[in-house]
Amino acid sequence: MFEDVFGIPAEPWTNEACLGYTIAALEFLNYTQYEISSAVSELKELFDWMTAAEAGEHYTNSDYCDQVK
Repeated sequence: MFEDVFGIPAEPWTNEACLGYTIAALEFLNYTQYEISSAVSELKELFDWMTAAEAGEHYTNSDYCDQVK
């Protein structure tokens, strides 16, 4: 669908991609190595018990979502 609409092939989503985005954002914001390690550890735990759909819903219902509520 993404490719059909935008003409750009969609890249496969992986936990590693999510971790890479998170690490890059936290580094950009000057978080400490300890803070980044803590966040990465917590994310890895969440991957084990929260589905992608649940994570999306959690984001959509959060104060951080860009969508108008």
